[in-house]
Amino acid sequence: MHTTRSVSSLIALAGLAVASWLRAQDAPMFRGNLAHTGVYQSAAIAKAPSLQWQFHTRGRMLTSPAIAGNTAYIGSTDGRLYAIGLDNGKERWHFETKARIASSAAVSDGVVSTRSMPRRENRSGLRYGG
Repeated sequence: MHTTRSVSSLIALAGLAVASWLRAQDAPMFRGNLAHTGVYQSAAIAKAPSLQWQFHTRGRMLTSPAIAGNTAYIGSTDGRLYAIGLDNGKERWHFETKARIASSAAVSDGVVSTRSMPRRENRSGLRYGG
């Protein structure tokens, strides 16, 4: 189980590494916009990514992160929504949902939204970028 959790964490972190390139442009929801096109208005990636940091949860990360400012927002099957600093990989805060999160977060107007299982909507206010 620990191996599965580690592999899932590395896959999620690969997404965070790519997302960190998008700092010039936020990715406030899955694939960047309501149409989920995955097309961003920023410059192309200049070089291949490398692992900058790792972040571990008590569960698996099954979702894509939402990026706003210098913070990534991602849910875990441990029932927490995490805010992670893109610059250092440190937890800024977490929100306890009491149920596993299997839906990507979205950020809009200072609010992070996600859905946990069973279908419970969660919203957390935040200061932009933190």
